[in-house]
Amino acid sequence: MENFFEKAKHKMQSLTNKPSKDDSATAQEAIQSAYNDATAEEKQKLQDFQQKLDQ
Repeated sequence: MENFFEKAKHKMQSLTNKPSKDDSATAQEAIQSAYNDATAEEKQKLQDFQQKLDQ
């Protein structure tokens, strides 16, 4: 079974340069779901993903 971090990572990789609002919202949910169970290293990567979404 794929963990939440991997789901968030795959979702971020699948986004285009200009994701739709739905894509961004789905990625945001995946990041939030993954954060609670993430390791320190994964949390840093999730924060990086979040910054990319915010740009």
